[in-house]
Amino acid sequence: MEMTAYEMCQHLDGARIVRYDIDRCVLFVWRGGHGINGYMPDPDGSWREVLYWNCGDYGQRDADPADVRRSMRWHMEEMDEEEYWSFC
Repeated sequence: MEMTAYEMCQHLDGARIVRYDIDRCVLFVWRGGHGINGYMPDPDGSWREVLYWNCGDYGQRDADPADVRRSMRWHMEEMDEEEYWSFC
C-alpha cells in the first residue's frame, strides 16, 4: 500500500498512537483494534507500508494502549537485527 503525503495525513487523523522512529525512518500507527502498521517514506515523498502486526488480548475489542506502546518499542529495537526483516 502506498500513500501520498496528503493521504498519510488523512490516515493519521483519528489514529490513537503514532510513533516515528527517526533512526530507521519508520512511522508506526495504531488506529485501534489489534493491528499496528509501519510505514517508510519513499524518495518521491509517498509512504509505503512495510510492516503490519497484531498485538494485545484478542478477548478485548481493542489492544491495551500500554501493550501497543510496548509492542512498538520491541519492534523498534528488533529492527536492527538482520533476521527481523526475514519475517516481514
